[in-house]
Amino acid sequence: MKALVYTGPQEIEYRDEPEPAHSFDDVLVKVDAVGICGSDMHAYLGHDERRVAPLILGHEASGIVVNGSMGGKRVVVNPLVTCGTCPACLSGRSNLCAEREIISMAPRQGAFAELISIPERNLIAVPDGMDMARAALAEPIATAWHAVTAAASAAHRPLAESRALVFGGGDVGDGRDFLAGPVEITRKGTGQGAVAGRGVGIAHGRCRPRRGRWSDGPETHRRREQHGR
Repeated sequence: MKALVYTGPQEIEYRDEPEPAHSFDDVLVKVDAVGICGSDMHAYLGHDERRVAPLILGHEASGIVVNGSMGGKRVVVNPLVTCGTCPACLSGRSNLCAEREIISMAPRQGAFAELISIPERNLIAVPDGMDMARAALAEPIATAWHAVTAAASAAHRPLAESRALVFGGGDVGDGRDFLAGPVEITRKGTGQGAVAGRGVGIAHGRCRPRRGRWSDGPETHRRREQHGR
């Protein structure tokens, strides 16, 4: 199969690779679309000692199942592979599974390839008519959704009556803005699209990138006028 292989800091190579080996409960998925996560960039730059070259990166993926009971179905991939039997898994905290693995980190190769190997239980069917490139965003949006629901469960008032602070200008932060609904959002960070060094209020939890900066709502401008900035 063809794959984009991380071979060293700031080095990648598009080349032939063996099809992924898979265990008895794994199936093959033909990758249709895959996102580039910040962790992929960290690895590419040589900043992630857990991702040792040579390695196929990528874990935000959608595709078509090749074999097994879901053969032929369009799916998105939950990249975190856990045992499913330990106390953490059985209590709904599979992220704490001592045996957890993730595609794009040894021993599992990632999704910058034609095929990946993943347990069938890690696959979620894509609704008919949904674009597969958009479906690949399910993993980062799920991360944002988890943050919003965790905040909701810990808050002492409904989210609609609350304020939120998002650090950074990445896609997961954007997702939190979108999913939070009518919540007053303040952003801090220096990532692409963020206004560096200060908070920016965004009315109704919505923002739009424009010329590398966040387009601010009327509430933001009103506050800036009040505070002289």
